[in-house]
Amino acid sequence: MRGRGAAGALATAVLAACSPSTGDAAARAAAWLVGRQSPDGAMRSDTYGVLRAGRATTALALAALTLAGESLRVEHRPAIERARAWLYREVDADGALLGDGTAPDYPNYAAAAFLLALAADDAPDWRSRSAPIVARLRRTQLVEARGVARDRPAHGGFDLGLTTAPVPGDAAHPDLSVTAFVCEALRAAGVATSDPVLCDAKAFALRCGTADGGLTFFPHDAARGSKAGEGVPYGTATADGLRTLLACGAAADDARVIAARRWLDAHADFERVPGFDAAHASWEPGLRCYWLASAARAYAAHGHSTRRLAAIHAVAGARLGEDGSHANPVPTMKEDDPLVATALLLLALAP
Repeated sequence: MRGRGAAGALATAVLAACSPSTGDAAARAAAWLVGRQSPDGAMRSDTYGVLRAGRATTALALAALTLAGESLRVEHRPAIERARAWLYREVDADGALLGDGTAPDYPNYAAAAFLLALAADDAPDWRSRSAPIVARLRRTQLVEARGVARDRPAHGGFDLGLTTAPVPGDAAHPDLSVTAFVCEALRAAGVATSDPVLCDAKAFALRCGTADGGLTFFPHDAARGSKAGEGVPYGTATADGLRTLLACGAAADDARVIAARRWLDAHADFERVPGFDAAHASWEPGLRCYWLASAARAYAAHGHSTRRLAAIHAVAGARLGEDGSHANPVPTMKEDDPLVATALLLLALAP
C-alpha cells in the first residue's frame, strides 16, 4: 500500500503541474451542469429511473454550484435561484424531499445538500424556510425514538431517510456517508455541537474507527459486511468519518481527528480510492468521484491542506471532458450518470 500510495502521489504531482487551472475546470463543470437544467429549475437524471424525479440530483448540483465560489455563484445566479425555488416546492409538509412517495430517491442526501447550498448562498429567509427540513432530518436519526437502543452499533447514525418510523430489531442501516452530509448540513443550519443530535452522531462515527486511525462505513458488524472487508478502513469512509467528527465539534487537534488525518495522508492516492485489497477491488473504481469530493471536504474542514487540495483539484479537473462533464465508466455507485459524477467533481474543485 505504501508503494502504491507513493507512486500515486508522484503521478498526482506530475498531473498537477500539467493540468489546467482549478478555476477553468470548475467553470466548465458548472456550465455543463447549468446546461442540464430544465425550465422548471430541476436537473433530472437521464440514466437512472430512481433519480429521474430530480430531487437528489438537483440538490447535489445546487450544492456544487453554490460551493464553487463567489464568481461562479454570480455567473450562474439565475440557474441557482431556479433550482432553489424548485427544491423549495418539492419539500413536503413534513420537511422531506420525498415527492409523493412512489419514487423516492435519496431524501437525506437531498435535504443535506439543499441545506448546504442554502447556507453557502445565504439565501433570503433560508433559516426560517429550512426549519422543517432540519426538524425532519433530526427525526430520521437512528436513536431511541426510532427504536434503536443506545447500546446498538447503529445508534446515532443517519440512514437514507426514507422514513422516520421505528426500525425493527437490528434492521437499521445508517452509514458514515449519509451521516457526514447530514451533520455538516445541521451545523451549517446552526445546530450546536452540544446538541444531542450531533453528540450521538459523533459517538456513531467514533465506533467506526479502527486501530490504524482509519474509519469504516459502519461500526463492526459481520452480518452487514463492508466494501473493503469487515473492519477494514478505506478512503471514502475515512474522509466521511473525519468530516463527521469535525462537524460534530471535535477539535482539529483531537487525537481521533489527527489519527484519521494521518491515515488519509498516508494513503493519499487520489487517482483511486485507497484501502481496497484484491478481494474487494471491484468496489473501488465506482467510488472515484465521490472519493475526490469527500476527501476535498475533509481536508478543507481540517485545514492546513493546501498541497493535498491542489492534488485533488488536479485529478478532478483532469477527469472532466472538453464539455465540462464526466461519467465514470463503472456503474456500481451510479457515477456513470454524468449528472452525478460531474456534480461530485465540482464539489471536489470547491475553493
